Amino acid sequence: MNLSRDYCIPGVVFSLLLLLPANRVSPQNIPSDDEKSFTTADALRVRSHPGTSAAIVGIIPYGTQISYTIHSVQADGHDWVFSKQSGGYIAKTFLSSTVPKEKKEMILKSSEYIFACFAGVGNGSKATITLSHGVFHFSLEYAQTAEDDLEGRGSYEISEGMILLRLTSLSKKNPTNHSEKTQLTSAKAFLIYNGNLGGYVLDKHRSDQKFADLLPVISVSEVPTNLHGILNKGECSIEMASCPKKPSSNPNLDESKSIGYFCLKARP
Repeated sequence: MNLSRDYCIPGVVFSLLLLLPANRVSPQNIPSDDEKSFTTADALRVRSHPGTSAAIVGIIPYGTQISYTIHSVQADGHDWVFSKQSGGYIAKTFLSSTVPKEKKEMILKSSEYIFACFAGVGNGSKATITLSHGVFHFSLEYAQTAEDDLEGRGSYEISEGMILLRLTSLSKKNPTNHSEKTQLTSAKAFLIYNGNLGGYVLDKHRSDQKFADLLPVISVSEVPTNLHGILNKGECSIEMASCPKKPSSNPNLDESKSIGYFCLKARP
């Protein structure tokens, strides 16, 4: 059995880039989380039920401390424990009582978020978040204005099946003066796994607006009900509208071409 295929994704890259899936777990009569361990998979899959065929409802970065119930269920040759914190079941094989020492990280990476069809009308952006051992690093790149590129860091935690990012510092990568250096010192954002997209979208209502506005990803309320024909998982984007062949004389009539989200994308 290929454990990396069923439970974790070594060297995984999520492409920056959150509707809760209909199959998110809410088991009845399951005790509260009473054990704590650290994850040892590069990216540990959380499932709606015990077993490798159950739907994925979330993914946990390497070295993250999580809590879970002491009771386990056997399925597909492994013990599964329910984690209220993670929002589902995880394979106990990838849990350790000690902090893992390897330098591994999970990468969330968006496709380019295009705000308008033509250069000069809008400015696309893409972001990268690396997560490991409770710490994340953030970078944001703009398509046409590299001097505005940002970088930051903070801590993260798994909360009710979501990834909660707590930004502690954000500044320009190449500030021209001291006043430009610090952009944001404290903010939070919630990322929610969406099974239909196979990636993360943003909970804009619970996130701080200043941080949410920087993330070039779709929000929970904006995920279309019917994704057929408009979802491109390879590019981690949703084609919301087609672009005209030529720019309009009225820039306001140029529609956005695509929006990004954090999706699962294998490293080449």
